[in-house]
Amino acid sequence: MSAKTLLHKQYRTLAELWPTDPLRPNLTLQTLLQQRIARQFVQTVEGDEAIPTQNHPGPATTGSSGAEDGRPVVKFDESRAMREINALGSLLEDRYRKRYPVSDRILKPRGNPHYYENLMKELEQAPGRSWWETKLNAWKGYIRMK
Repeated sequence: MSAKTLLHKQYRTLAELWPTDPLRPNLTLQTLLQQRIARQFVQTVEGDEAIPTQNHPGPATTGSSGAEDGRPVVKFDESRAMREINALGSLLEDRYRKRYPVSDRILKPRGNPHYYENLMKELEQAPGRSWWETKLNAWKGYIRMK
């Protein structure tokens, strides 16, 4: 199995494992990653030297030579793909959250110790609200601020 095929498989797996955003179900990172995979792992086309790499800009070719959406085809850069896969994997595993835990001093500020708890509760309830409930809550917040 070639390195490009292996990287393509890893990239696809990460895209499939990425969680969907309940607040924006129609705008997901999965879709963006799948489009990027399609653009980045296209088959080699004629005149491969004329296609810019991800690190060095150059003349771009259009959708007629490989990309279906008309965006420029980008020459495959193995080292960049490996860095991107590593970054996505580390975010998916919460590697930085485990390495750099947030203290209670930050999560419970003195001025409003329940701020983040209330925010999380609000974010959990938001996707299930109707249009009317959303507008009513907005007005409640507006009146409270006055």
